[in-house]
Amino acid sequence: AYVSNQDGEVSVIDLDSLEVVGNIDVEDKSPRGIGVTADGRLLITANRDGGDISVIERASGKLIKHIKIGKNPEFVRVRGERAFISFEPSAKGGPPVKEAPGAGAKDDDDDREPAKIAVVDLKKLEMIRQITGGPETEGIEFSPDGKLILVTNEADNTVTAHSIATGKLVKTVSTEKYGNRPRGIKVSPDGSRYVVTLEYGNSF
Repeated sequence: AYVSNQDGEVSVIDLDSLEVVGNIDVEDKSPRGIGVTADGRLLITANRDGGDISVIERASGKLIKHIKIGKNPEFVRVRGERAFISFEPSAKGGPPVKEAPGAGAKDDDDDREPAKIAVVDLKKLEMIRQITGGPETEGIEFSPDGKLILVTNEADNTVTAHSIATGKLVKTVSTEKYGNRPRGIKVSPDGSRYVVTLEYGNSF
């Protein structure tokens, strides 16, 4: 297992002994989100301070390339030969102000630039385009048919679905009825539902 540490390295954990058996230097500062390609060849980290990702050869731990993304990259998901990385061009830094669990307040800065999802071609090793999310986009998931990308938007308490091919917004779902600040999102094994964790709802 691979765990990113914001002090600058990725811990390698042996799942039999449950001990750290090594570290991978991403050659950047504050790695956050992390992903591994399906074939196990590449490891990708989103580096907060560098505004980029590190593409690393997993077996050797050798850095292949840094790819510039944008300000405050956070979450990484890999699907096929592409990596999807959420980042926030207008991020102010620091944790959100705590609100009451049942409150419906939205972010105070309604005019700020929405978050983006960078699409990186892992063969070309370059960012090929961006998809516009909502304010403070966090989690990323895909539809079972691979046509849609779903993202959680913490600041306006929504989940939005976008066409991967065009980036077009397809649907917006509010979570306020159930709780605020949606974060993680996962599709169920049978593909019929999505589960979203709600930080200020203490529920999902």
